[in-house]
Amino acid sequence: NAIHSSINGTTGFLQIQDSQFIQCIGSGIDGGAILLFVYNGGQVTISNSSFNQCESQFGGGIYVTIQTDGKITIDGQCSFTECKASYSGGGIYADISGMNSLLALEDGLKYEGCLSQYSHGGGGIYVDIDYQGTCIINKVQFNYCNAINGGAYYEGGGMHMSLQQVNSILELIDLSFENCSVFGYIENVEIYNKGGGIFIQILNDAQLIISEICSFKNCSCSLYGGGCYVLCTGIGTQIQATGQLEFENCNSDLGGGMFVYIDEQATVDINQISFKDCSAQSGGGLMTDIKNGGKFSISGISSFLNCESLNGGGIYSNISYGTLNIEDSTFDRCTCIQPGNGGGIALIQGTSSKISITNSSFINCKTISNTSDQRYGWGGAIFIQTSVSAENLNETNFLLRNLIFSGCQAVNQIGNNIHIQSSNTYTTGEAIKNGSLLTVKDITDLYENKLYGSDYMGIDESDIDDGNAPISKHEPLFNIPQSRMFLNPYLVDANDGIDNVFCGQSDMPCNGGIYIEIMEENSGLNLTTLSFENCS
Repeated sequence: NAIHSSINGTTGFLQIQDSQFIQCIGSGIDGGAILLFVYNGGQVTISNSSFNQCESQFGGGIYVTIQTDGKITIDGQCSFTECKASYSGGGIYADISGMNSLLALEDGLKYEGCLSQYSHGGGGIYVDIDYQGTCIINKVQFNYCNAINGGAYYEGGGMHMSLQQVNSILELIDLSFENCSVFGYIENVEIYNKGGGIFIQILNDAQLIISEICSFKNCSCSLYGGGCYVLCTGIGTQIQATGQLEFENCNSDLGGGMFVYIDEQATVDINQISFKDCSAQSGGGLMTDIKNGGKFSISGISSFLNCESLNGGGIYSNISYGTLNIEDSTFDRCTCIQPGNGGGIALIQGTSSKISITNSSFINCKTISNTSDQRYGWGGAIFIQTSVSAENLNETNFLLRNLIFSGCQAVNQIGNNIHIQSSNTYTTGEAIKNGSLLTVKDITDLYENKLYGSDYMGIDESDIDDGNAPISKHEPLFNIPQSRMFLNPYLVDANDGIDNVFCGQSDMPCNGGIYIEIMEENSGLNLTTLSFENCS
């Protein structure tokens, strides 16, 4: 180490400023440039200093241990460039524990091209907070920071943050992550790649506060959370995002922009969040896994623009004995491709779970046909798979209110706006209608007008057939007709008809023509009493 110091007691103080640490490399040590132990009221300030190409096992640039009443502040335009840790914390590794222990990173701090290898990640920063410790990170930038190469755990290309105990606090203010990533592969080993920009683990009544703007651009991860991965579990554990989270062009397998896991009555409240051009296999913008009393809420003005996936173009959420609330959100041009469902949102609602989507808009959201796999593709805007029985559906556990749909489409028009998979479509539709659990802005006859037949649909679980169910197995949620096809008379009117899979009645003619294929030998079709006028 260039500097190795222990600061103990209220009179202990170390100030490092206007310094350069270049290629400080330690084999088998921690803290390539600086190794610090600060406790019992000791204080350290590092300002206006640079760390270039420093390397060590943990904390390529700096390794710090901060205990009760200890404080370290790193500010004044400090920078970490191409620093590397063999294990965790390419730029900084920090262990914070004890009452009033504090690490503050602020005032334009920059991490550029920092790297973590072979362990838990944190290409720029790795921080472990225990026993009422606090970490404040304010106005810090991470560019091209990575957690890659051999090893089974890669978590947090830019930052890896772990809060383990009661009253531990992490505050993130005005952060920027660009081109950060987490990737790794070992043959025959289960790989945990999480959080291209940041990985956050919060346990046991700890708290995370996010304020001002935290942005993630061009971040990626091969598994969970292209921009951000959050694990939040335990009674009293909270995440409060009072500022705005922004994700642009982020991608991963699960949760292109963000993946959130919530368990054991923990809560996550996000005020404003935006996703643009994010992609994933499930949850193009956001994926949540909510269990055992966990709660996740989005409020404020939030948006999902041009996000795509195989399931849930904007959001995919699995809710098991948990709660999901989405309010004041816009889903614009979000898509999913077969064999997935839910161009805007796909929700899996388990027994005793609660979902609420209110005051939200869905514009040009679609499911896209896939010629190589034509299964599913249901729910152009929203797909819901619910295990809640119809007799138990009410506004406390199933609420879709004041929604707007414009230009949304599903493959074969199977639920252009909403598709619900349940044990019984008829009873589910009746429960929704009787409880007014679904309302659409400016539509007063949603439950009676059969023109909406293909916009709001459902299917019985017993008829799914692994996504191969024919159109005839899908029912309108409301005003179910007695017959699906070939009504008598079956009317086709190119001028006044509508494009609806349930058309053909005298008051709802179809707008196509007639096309017939007889595919098998000894098969036939009888057509009687036909009238063709002005066809071409």
